[in-house]
Amino acid sequence: MRTIAIAAVAILAVAVGAFSLTRSGDESEYLRALKADSMARYAPPGVRLVRSSETDERAGGGFSKQQEARLTRVLAVPAAAAEGAVAAAADAARAAGWIVRDAIVGTGVTGTKRLPSGRASISILLTISRAQLPTGIEGPAVTIGLRHARS
Repeated sequence: MRTIAIAAVAILAVAVGAFSLTRSGDESEYLRALKADSMARYAPPGVRLVRSSETDERAGGGFSKQQEARLTRVLAVPAAAAEGAVAAAADAARAAGWIVRDAIVGTGVTGTKRLPSGRASISILLTISRAQLPTGIEGPAVTIGLRHARS
């Protein structure tokens, strides 16, 4: 009987913990750290923010999978500026303290950074093909994705 009571208390503790992470208005330190980084607000002149999303981290368990905190921004870029858009974003990332790796086949870069809350990664990708662009975006777009690894 004592084992059942301990198991019930443990299950309740996990449920309360999961609820507190997913309550509206609460953000994990991981998502807050991503939002505080200057690349979460990067928008050079002439671009237009067309989509932004954020997903908080989730520990997983039960029927849900573990999930890292993520922040994504899609910027519409003028066609004339598309070629230099990734390089400009990579320069801004370097200036913000990101360690940026070599280009991914000339269309993007990746990098890493140590935030106060732990390790994070960035991807900066240029999409030109209309078939690969999100609905409603006509021209080239740069997607900046920030991801925080659970420490």
